[in-house]
Amino acid sequence: MINRRLLTGILSILCFTCSASSKADFILSTRPDGTTPTINAAIGDTISFDLYLVETNTSRITQDGLLSFGLRGTFSSATLQGLSVDISPQFPIIGNGADFSTPGQVDFFGGSLNPPKVASVQLANVKFRVIGDGTTTIRFGDLDSGFDDFSLGDQNLTSLDSALFGPAFDQTFGVTVQITAIPEPGTFALVACAGSIVILRRWRISQRSPKGKIA
Repeated sequence: MINRRLLTGILSILCFTCSASSKADFILSTRPDGTTPTINAAIGDTISFDLYLVETNTSRITQDGLLSFGLRGTFSSATLQGLSVDISPQFPIIGNGADFSTPGQVDFFGGSLNPPKVASVQLANVKFRVIGDGTTTIRFGDLDSGFDDFSLGDQNLTSLDSALFGPAFDQTFGVTVQITAIPEPGTFALVACAGSIVILRRWRISQRSPKGKIA
């Protein structure tokens, strides 16, 4: 496995080392059209979603391709359990893959010597198991402010980090998960009992004979 520092160095040498910041408009999303709908789930479910980098008011990725990316995801370990991150096959240089060693956090990155040149680039597929209820948000931000994690494949290896995460690299992209609690067995029994009483009452009413008229 290649570590991320070595990966960055290899890609920089092969694609002319230099770095610049980008003023283009790029967003992260869970769909290739740039949208990120809320995910609805129940306790015990496995949720899965893709992550895309989408260019909106530019054609830089289409022209130069995306050379590399790196993300840090944070989530509530009381609500979600991290399962896996499958890096897109467009980025075969995946280093150490996904790192879930820190509770409530996952780090992952990828790179390519043949940068994909499309307006919506699939980065990875992420899977979690739902273990708690309520509404929670999985947030993705810059993996390491000391590196140009998102870089174009142009001669300058233009960095997209500040365009995505702000000058201070403190902005995050969120995926909201709305979780419905599964009723306890006792709740099911109570509902079933109440339903049975209603059915029995209706049956008794239907079985009553109409009262005869007195002559």
